[in-house]
Amino acid sequence: MDKNEKNIQEAELEAKADATANKNDMGDIYKNMSLTVEFKKKYRFDGKEYDRLDLTRLRELTTLDAEYIDEVMEDMKHHPTHKYEDTVYCKHVAMLVTGLPVEFFNMLSWRDMNEIKGRIYIYFLFG
Repeated sequence: MDKNEKNIQEAELEAKADATANKNDMGDIYKNMSLTVEFKKKYRFDGKEYDRLDLTRLRELTTLDAEYIDEVMEDMKHHPTHKYEDTVYCKHVAMLVTGLPVEFFNMLSWRDMNEIKGRIYIYFLFG
């Protein structure tokens, strides 16, 4: 097989891979994902018990909300490289959309906070 035939064969394989990737559009899956995070355990905070957290207000956030969170991060001297993978950044987004204070989020297990962080990540990057 000469070099030209090999290049054509590789291009055909790449085209097949692109077609497969387009058929498996993960965006559609994420658009229908629930924005309610179910905790692995129950938490008691301010006399109320929490076994889940509703993040549906993510859909209502505006550019001004993004600017507010960025200002908070600047005031904290916290400069995440990847905002939606950063625990502190996502914690403040969750605080904004739920109205719950930092103390609530600080008491969550690492696993439950990662669930919140993951939902925020998926919402902003794929939702």
